Amino acid sequence: MNYAPTNGFFDLTEKPKGMTTATHKKLQNMQMVLIAEAEKYKDPVFRQNNWVNFEKLREYMARLQSIILSYWPHEMLFKR
Repeated sequence: MNYAPTNGFFDLTEKPKGMTTATHKKLQNMQMVLIAEAEKYKDPVFRQNNWVNFEKLREYMARLQSIILSYWPHEMLFKR
């Protein structure tokens, strides 16, 4: 899966210092998969019918955000 920055999500294009290329690629792929999954839950009926999976998705997204905020410097994430 090729990484592409997505509006509304952190831009993980640049690899932070101290992170391996393999880990960087895994985190990029993880973000892309979660973004693709999140699209399904924009439909309220789908979200209601799959509530447990929706909650798991939210948990995974929160975990990923925590990792991103730990490794990427503020100036890399919040460029103008």
